[in-house]
Amino acid sequence: PKYSNEENSKSTKNSKSSKSKNKTSKSKSKQNKYFGIPLEQVIINEGTQIPSIVIKVLEQLESKIDTEGLFRLGGSQATICLWKECYDKGNCIDFTKHQEPHTIAGILKAFLRELPDPLLTENLYILFVAITEIETREEQIIAIKNVINQ
Repeated sequence: PKYSNEENSKSTKNSKSSKSKNKTSKSKSKQNKYFGIPLEQVIINEGTQIPSIVIKVLEQLESKIDTEGLFRLGGSQATICLWKECYDKGNCIDFTKHQEPHTIAGILKAFLRELPDPLLTENLYILFVAITEIETREEQIIAIKNVINQ
């Protein structure tokens, strides 16, 4: 799949081993927390370059990209809360069993919204805003690549 990375197979092993370890100690139960922790920690916990929730959601939504208001409309908050609890307990959701694209998009929005640090730092934000003033699309793309590589 387009969004997968080579290391995602490790995430299944890591989540299984961390599940069994986490049952023995309350102090270790925070290791399974998925929402509201730094992105770097999610990546370390999973042993991947891209969090599995991002990959799974994007794979599921790829065929539904033309859905009106895909990321604008809410979806079922009850389902999103249930999914968040499952992820925080170390369980993954099989999004292929769920057909409501707004809810699937909603779990990704919740994951990104609850990151303690923004994906775009204030310094990067200023640079991205400045890129909008560049006249040609080609120069904008070059500038975006330069900012991302910083």
